[in-house]
Amino acid sequence: GLAALAAAVAVGAGLAAVQLIPTYELIGLSTRSKVPYDVAVTASLPRWQAVNLVFPHFFGSTPEGYTGGWLMWETYGYCGIVGGALGVIALLKKPRGFAVFLWVTAGLSLVLAIGPGGYLWTALFKLGLFVNRFRDPARVLVIFAFASALLAGLGADHLVKSIREKSLVRYRSAARLALVLMALVLALALALSIFLALRGPGRELENRAAFKAMIIPTALIVTFAGLLLTAGKLETGPTWLSLGMVMLVALDLVLMNVTWIMTPVEADDLYGDRRASEYVARLPGVFRVETDANTMYPSLDNGAVYGLEKASGDDSLVLDDYYLYRGLMAPQQAPGVQVGLFYEGGIRSELLDVMNVEYLLTRGRIPPVLARGKFDEVAVRDGVRVYSNRTVMPRAWMSDSLAFETNRDVYEYLVKTRGDGLREKALVVYPRAFEAADPADVVEASVLLPAVRGKVRVSSRSVHRLSLETERSCKGLLVVSEIDYPGWEAYVDGKKVETLRTDLMFRGVMLKGGQREVEFRFRPDSLLAGMLVSLVTAALVAAWFLALLARKILARKKKVGLDTVGSDTGA
Repeated sequence: GLAALAAAVAVGAGLAAVQLIPTYELIGLSTRSKVPYDVAVTASLPRWQAVNLVFPHFFGSTPEGYTGGWLMWETYGYCGIVGGALGVIALLKKPRGFAVFLWVTAGLSLVLAIGPGGYLWTALFKLGLFVNRFRDPARVLVIFAFASALLAGLGADHLVKSIREKSLVRYRSAARLALVLMALVLALALALSIFLALRGPGRELENRAAFKAMIIPTALIVTFAGLLLTAGKLETGPTWLSLGMVMLVALDLVLMNVTWIMTPVEADDLYGDRRASEYVARLPGVFRVETDANTMYPSLDNGAVYGLEKASGDDSLVLDDYYLYRGLMAPQQAPGVQVGLFYEGGIRSELLDVMNVEYLLTRGRIPPVLARGKFDEVAVRDGVRVYSNRTVMPRAWMSDSLAFETNRDVYEYLVKTRGDGLREKALVVYPRAFEAADPADVVEASVLLPAVRGKVRVSSRSVHRLSLETERSCKGLLVVSEIDYPGWEAYVDGKKVETLRTDLMFRGVMLKGGQREVEFRFRPDSLLAGMLVSLVTAALVAAWFLALLARKILARKKKVGLDTVGSDTGA
């Protein structure tokens, strides 16, 4: 029952804690930590579009002909009209506690998916309860679909069991309920047909698509009701009922879903930069790549396929400081997406150099006025041009620095300067510098910290470790063009030192001189906490299974002992 479900959810959450806890930490540091309400409810399911749950193609079935709200995939919640009917029949099953729970779950998820139209999302958002870190309420329809699938299974189980009973009382009740549902669907189809006929000229194509969208679901629910009535009169009814339900559900999902979700995708759109990326991946050194979002938007996020570190990508789950940093170069259409970067002055920003962006990919051309003295075209592969950046900074280097008390001060300084001078003077959050500084040395809320520069080389690197070799003469701020994320620890010649926030989002370390190696290790507390919870949960589950096994073994031995005593006494 509900207790078993709650236990299953708790165990699942415990086992997944190694992923859930770090993910929640990431959300808190990302742009989603303070999603504006208007953005959070953008992709809501319009109340009038709930008709899609019965007639899924009512507003069109292709991106070109779609007339509904937001993106058609984001607001799609159709789980099958036959499955929906089975879900209603599940309420006849006794005990019905689980079915009621699933219906409440489906109902709440639907209300949340409506967003501001359902009021619940708005209330939870204002209270700061969970949904304030998410957007696109319509995606909650995933929960609606899961609950609907379970309800359909319960309804099918009830029908298969009740048709085998001699009295058929429960089965006939289910069949009558199916007839009522059929009548409701027919009434809805009739009402919508009248609405379409009366809503005026000039919308013939929309009306035709809506009329067509009602034909198959209506036919399916009529066939389902007919199946239940016919199966109840046959000696082989249980067999025909089972086969018929499977065929109808499969036909329903295939006919109504496949044409919707099976959208042709051109491989060249996603991997059109394959040859160019493979060319860049073979080049020596440690560097990042910037992709032109205007001409190659689908290729923004495919760097991992070729072993490349791409400096940007379309995802709202990006660190807030990264979002602020990118916004200093050019306007963002979405976090990490800047369609004008290659064609405006932002591409010449020192902010891009400090990100260690050495190569740029585009299907167009960088305007000569922006390329002059900075970018050189080094290759063309399948129409994709590869440019190299002459002024790129390495992955790690020694730099003079301006010390600030907070990262907010760093951001305000960058807003004024737009990153000018960043290659020569890094910006570091280092309040300790103000303690020893003369008041006269504090200029624009910062203190200048000179450095003794020397060579810095990346000796080894992985996803959780970065090792650098430095000259002994290096003294001052060591800048590392890697994200400063909670859990990164710095060690100088094996001794742990303070990791400093540098250039708004990167890492840095103050060197005293005489050192040979600087190492960064990733040991986040959130991951350790998640591992601990998952291991404890796994241990408890294992102990529970062992206890059950031991109990069965003892019960079996006890039974054998009693049988032996009985045979000895002649019982």
